[in-house]
Amino acid sequence: MQRLNDAGTAIHQPSRTDGEYLQLIQQLPQPAPYETLIKIHQQLYFGNRETSASTFEECQQAYQQIKD
Repeated sequence: MQRLNDAGTAIHQPSRTDGEYLQLIQQLPQPAPYETLIKIHQQLYFGNRETSASTFEECQQAYQQIKD
């Protein structure tokens, strides 16, 4: 979320939900890696997804796509 704030895409607001971020990133040329990170966050924080090496790898790959 910090990267979205820094880029001016989605200025941080403490009350903004993951769903609102998902809507905001749709304007990006490649929203998929952001969607991946937000959805994993939702699953870990609100759902029953376990933290695992594969989850970490999925996050790393998404972040790398954002960086490039």
